[in-house]
Amino acid sequence: MKVKGKGEAKIDYLSKRQHGPKPAELKCSYGPAIRQTFQARPGSLQHFLTERYCLYVVSRKHLYRGEIHHLPWDLQEAVVDLEVNTMAQPAGLQLPAQSDLAYFSSELKVLFWAPERLR
Repeated sequence: MKVKGKGEAKIDYLSKRQHGPKPAELKCSYGPAIRQTFQARPGSLQHFLTERYCLYVVSRKHLYRGEIHHLPWDLQEAVVDLEVNTMAQPAGLQLPAQSDLAYFSSELKVLFWAPERLR
């Protein structure tokens, strides 16, 4: 994974899955479309998509969950230039050529606790 322009108006992002039987790639640029920020209203789609308070990871065939805490996101409507996206193809899914929904946040400070093994 490579990220250029962290915290700036435009971010270039590249992610390649090279190992395993199903390689995939995501290459895009994104940034805010407008300067005005907002916080997602409880019950809205934006709230559902951004207000997550745990993360999951698989390592050595074990599932772990880490609890996290953060203040609400300061969101901006965003624009995305999606150059390549083959991440879902190995699962048999075809994604649209461009995103219908995109938001940007320049920064979010997060506290997290050590992941606990679930299985």
